[in-house]
Amino acid sequence: MAPIQVGGIGFGLSLKVFHVPYVDENSNFHLHAILQRSPPKSKDDDSHVSVARPDVKWYQSEDEFFADKTIDLVIVGTPAETHFHLAKRALESGKHGKLEITSDNGCSSDCEMDVNSHC
Repeated sequence: MAPIQVGGIGFGLSLKVFHVPYVDENSNFHLHAILQRSPPKSKDDDSHVSVARPDVKWYQSEDEFFADKTIDLVIVGTPAETHFHLAKRALESGKHGKLEITSDNGCSSDCEMDVNSHC
Protein backbone atom coordinates (compact mmCIF):
# COMPACT_ATOMS: atom_id res chain seq x y z
CA MET A 1 0.00 0.00 0.00
CA ALA A 2 1.29 3.46 -0.92
CA PRO A 3 2.04 5.83 1.96
CA ILE A 4 -0.53 8.46 2.94
CA GLN A 5 0.54 11.78 1.43
CA VAL A 6 0.55 14.43 4.16
CA GLY A 7 0.22 18.17 3.78
CA GLY A 8 0.96 20.38 6.75
CA ILE A 9 -0.31 23.88 7.38
CA GLY A 10 2.09 26.11 9.24
CA PHE A 11 5.72 25.36 10.00
CA GLY A 12 6.07 26.37 13.61
CA LEU A 13 6.80 24.45 16.77
CA SER A 14 3.73 22.22 16.56
CA LEU A 15 4.41 20.81 13.12
CA LYS A 16 8.21 20.70 13.43
CA VAL A 17 8.33 19.07 16.88
CA PHE A 18 5.15 17.02 17.24
CA HIS A 19 3.90 16.07 13.77
CA VAL A 20 6.69 16.02 11.18
CA PRO A 21 9.02 13.70 13.15
CA TYR A 22 6.21 11.14 13.46
CA VAL A 23 5.37 11.40 9.76
CA ASP A 24 9.06 11.06 8.83
CA GLU A 25 9.59 7.97 11.02
CA ASN A 26 6.45 6.13 9.91
CA SER A 27 6.65 4.41 6.51
CA ASN A 28 2.85 4.61 6.21
CA PHE A 29 3.14 8.40 5.76
CA HIS A 30 5.06 10.73 3.45
CA LEU A 31 5.39 14.48 4.00
CA HIS A 32 4.43 15.84 0.59
CA ALA A 33 3.77 19.56 1.14
CA ILE A 34 3.67 22.42 3.62
CA LEU A 35 1.59 25.59 3.40
CA GLN A 36 3.68 28.43 4.84
CA ARG A 37 2.55 31.83 3.59
CA SER A 38 5.63 33.87 4.48
CA PRO A 39 8.79 33.65 2.36
CA PRO A 40 12.16 32.76 3.92
CA LYS A 41 13.93 35.70 5.55
CA SER A 42 17.25 34.59 4.03
CA LYS A 43 18.74 31.66 2.13
CA ASP A 44 19.88 30.26 5.50
CA ASP A 45 16.53 30.67 7.31
CA ASP A 46 16.03 27.13 8.60
CA SER A 47 12.75 28.16 10.25
CA HIS A 48 11.32 28.15 6.73
CA VAL A 49 10.19 24.93 5.10
CA SER A 50 11.89 25.72 1.78
CA VAL A 51 15.26 25.83 3.58
CA ALA A 52 14.74 23.22 6.32
CA ARG A 53 12.94 20.71 4.06
CA PRO A 54 13.85 21.24 0.39
CA ASP A 55 12.44 17.75 -0.30
CA VAL A 56 8.92 18.97 0.55
CA LYS A 57 6.71 20.98 -1.79
CA TRP A 58 6.21 24.51 -0.46
CA TYR A 59 2.98 26.40 -0.97
CA GLN A 60 2.33 30.04 -0.15
CA SER A 61 -1.21 29.95 -1.52
CA GLU A 62 -4.03 28.29 0.42
CA ASP A 63 -5.93 27.70 -2.83
CA GLU A 64 -2.99 25.96 -4.51
CA PHE A 65 -2.33 23.84 -1.43
CA PHE A 66 -5.93 22.59 -1.23
CA ALA A 67 -6.01 22.00 -5.00
CA ASP A 68 -3.05 19.57 -4.76
CA LYS A 69 -4.70 16.21 -5.50
CA THR A 70 -1.68 14.32 -4.13
CA ILE A 71 -2.41 15.37 -0.54
CA ASP A 72 -4.53 12.80 1.34
CA LEU A 73 -4.24 14.09 4.91
CA VAL A 74 -3.95 17.69 6.13
CA ILE A 75 -2.42 18.44 9.53
CA VAL A 76 -3.42 21.88 10.79
CA GLY A 77 -0.67 23.31 12.99
CA THR A 78 -1.76 26.93 13.17
CA PRO A 79 -3.34 29.12 15.87
CA ALA A 80 -6.68 27.78 17.15
CA GLU A 81 -8.74 30.60 15.67
CA THR A 82 -7.75 29.44 12.16
CA HIS A 83 -8.57 25.75 12.68
CA PHE A 84 -12.22 25.76 11.67
CA HIS A 85 -11.64 27.54 8.37
CA LEU A 86 -8.64 25.40 7.41
CA ALA A 87 -10.17 22.09 8.49
CA LYS A 88 -13.36 22.91 6.60
CA ARG A 89 -11.33 23.70 3.48
CA ALA A 90 -9.53 20.36 3.83
CA LEU A 91 -12.81 18.45 4.07
CA GLU A 92 -14.34 20.40 1.19
CA SER A 93 -11.27 19.51 -0.89
CA GLY A 94 -11.84 15.80 -0.26
CA LYS A 95 -8.96 15.42 2.18
CA HIS A 96 -8.80 13.99 5.67
CA GLY A 97 -7.85 16.39 8.44
CA LYS A 98 -6.09 16.38 11.80
CA LEU A 99 -6.33 19.22 14.30
CA GLU A 100 -4.06 19.35 17.31
CA ILE A 101 -6.88 20.92 19.38
CA THR A 102 -10.47 21.85 18.71
CA SER A 103 -11.29 25.03 16.84
CA ASP A 104 -11.78 28.21 18.83
CA ASN A 105 -15.05 29.32 17.23
CA GLY A 106 -17.44 27.77 19.74
CA CYS A 107 -19.86 24.88 19.57
CA SER A 108 -21.71 25.98 16.44
CA SER A 109 -18.60 25.72 14.25
CA ASP A 110 -17.62 22.38 15.80
CA CYS A 111 -21.14 21.07 15.15
CA GLU A 112 -20.98 22.36 11.57
CA MET A 113 -17.64 20.60 11.16
CA ASP A 114 -19.19 17.37 12.39
CA VAL A 115 -21.96 17.64 9.81
CA ASN A 116 -19.54 18.52 7.01
CA SER A 117 -17.27 15.58 7.83
CA HIS A 118 -20.19 13.11 7.68
CA CYS A 119 -19.36 11.68 11.12
